[in-house]
Amino acid sequence: MKNIFILLFYCLLNTLPLLAQTNCQSILTNARNAAAKGNYKEAIDKYTSAVDCDPKLSSIANSEIKAMFDKINKLKTKAEQAETKAKNALKTAEEEKNRANMEAKNAQTAQTQAQTAQKQAETEKQTALTAKQRAEKTARAAENTA
Repeated sequence: MKNIFILLFYCLLNTLPLLAQTNCQSILTNARNAAAKGNYKEAIDKYTSAVDCDPKLSSIANSEIKAMFDKINKLKTKAEQAETKAKNALKTAEEEKNRANMEAKNAQTAQTQAQTAQKQAETEKQTALTAKQRAEKTARAAENTA
């Protein structure tokens, strides 16, 4: 009976590293899943835990962390490019708005000048009509006196 306990104990000792290794692989898988979801802080914490669990996973974890940082840097670069593009678009929009405002102001000025010219033309027309009427009246008076 004692031999059976010793044998079971020996088997248990031999399976513990295997169980630990499986647990470490599980932590590594969880790190990969977190990284795939974009949860980078969680991923780094889990990679660190996987290495603490099994130092042999260090090179795998380090290369995956490096790949994650490369991805983050690419995302940062794209974000910076998008920001620059948005700033340029905003600047262009402001310039177009200013141009449109200037054209609207010029159109308003032209409309005011046209209205002024129309009033002046109406006044001159009235003056000409009055002068014509006087001339006709003077001509009739001259005919009647002659």
